[in-house]
Amino acid sequence: MPETLGLAPKRDVILQTPRINLQDSVRNYWVATVEPHITRDDLLNPPFWANIAVAFKQFDRIEVRQDDGKFFAEYLILSADKTSAYLKELNWYDLTSNRAKAKNVGYEYKWRGPHAMHSIIRSKDGAVMVEKLDTKIAAEKWLVQYLETI
Repeated sequence: MPETLGLAPKRDVILQTPRINLQDSVRNYWVATVEPHITRDDLLNPPFWANIAVAFKQFDRIEVRQDDGKFFAEYLILSADKTSAYLKELNWYDLTSNRAKAKNVGYEYKWRGPHAMHSIIRSKDGAVMVEKLDTKIAAEKWLVQYLETI
């Protein structure tokens, strides 16, 4: 048996109890819904978060979704101060790639503000076919179903 030179015998390394906690007690999980003109680069620009940065803590997470449903993303907050937040992008999902595209069918999608919301407009006369749908995806789905019935 080798000599231990007065050291304690080697033992298995284990995680100490104070080093593990429920996520709710050590970090926040934020959800941000951004306007359709906000880009991926905007989200990584530290001053973009100026209005809320003071509330962020290192290792908080932010889930970001766009109003019109074009993307979904997740970010890790690396650091934050009173006017900026520095983020690491964890996931980015482009939600437009598998959508049915209704091109040259005589109808168009249009965001018409917070009251009329997502709408489908007939191109030839500007008639509103449907409005007040929650997402762009719902409007496109409505149009696909409508075109199948006419």
